[in-house]
Amino acid sequence: MNGKNTGRRVTAVVSVFFVFFSTWSQANDILVPMPRSQFDLSHSYHVQLLEKALAKTADEGEIPTIRSTVSMVESRAMMELEKGELLTLSWLGTDDEKEKRLYPIPIPTTKGLIGFRKFFVQRNSAYRFRRVSTIAQLTSFVACQGKDWPDTIILKQAGLPVATTSHYEDLFAMLNAGRCDYFPRGLHDFEQELVARQATYPNLVQLEELVLHYPFAVYFFTSKDKAALAQRIHRGLVALHQSGEFLTHMRTHALTKMAFPLAQPKGTQLIQIANSQFSNSPLRQQATEYMFTVDVLEIKKAGEATR
Repeated sequence: MNGKNTGRRVTAVVSVFFVFFSTWSQANDILVPMPRSQFDLSHSYHVQLLEKALAKTADEGEIPTIRSTVSMVESRAMMELEKGELLTLSWLGTDDEKEKRLYPIPIPTTKGLIGFRKFFVQRNSAYRFRRVSTIAQLTSFVACQGKDWPDTIILKQAGLPVATTSHYEDLFAMLNAGRCDYFPRGLHDFEQELVARQATYPNLVQLEELVLHYPFAVYFFTSKDKAALAQRIHRGLVALHQSGEFLTHMRTHALTKMAFPLAQPKGTQLIQIANSQFSNSPLRQQATEYMFTVDVLEIKKAGEATR
């Protein structure tokens, strides 16, 4: 009888320890959003980059488990990050509001490639863009953008008409239906996004002759009460840059590898516009240390907005 009681006590203690350990482990998990769609390579890119940054700082403590929760638009992601229940970290295009409400990690996750934009257009309207070389000429066309994206504000402040929707995949449908004229995508998004949707939208093509640029970056963000985690990730990302592993990640991951080499074909036109929120950010100087400049494109400036 005593043996049975002892066995029960041991089992109870083990069970309590297991529950405690599981609860502690889950509490230290990093919760990130689900992919935006089946084509969302950005998700695996950022999760793998995050894992590498955490591994670089393994001497600082256990490497947390990264768990995907639910997919959500940017405005909800910001609210969920502040609450810390469904999200504890996300990767978002930076702007004033996010930098004030959240804890930004100012190491651009794609070295600023998100600000180098090439266009998806309808096949039968591509010829209309071939004479565009200035911002004034581009104002004749309507851009497709996400409703919550900082890019929407950037384009509007430059005087460019914009049509928006809340859902990422709907932007391709909007362009295909002619409800907008072009969908500017990051240099690294450009080719793989179109290849993935070729069967669904065979009328959409890449516009090779034009690049739109504005200073812009995607950062990892946490809530303000996750400062220790954010600082650890920051140290890990800096270490990845110093070792060369950050650029290797970009050159080998499916999201970004098609952007290399970055030099554009001869005759490509470059239009530059301002992004006052980035230029005026107190984090700008830190971020630009880890960003590509327009010189990597090896193309001339065709037009530049007044700053």
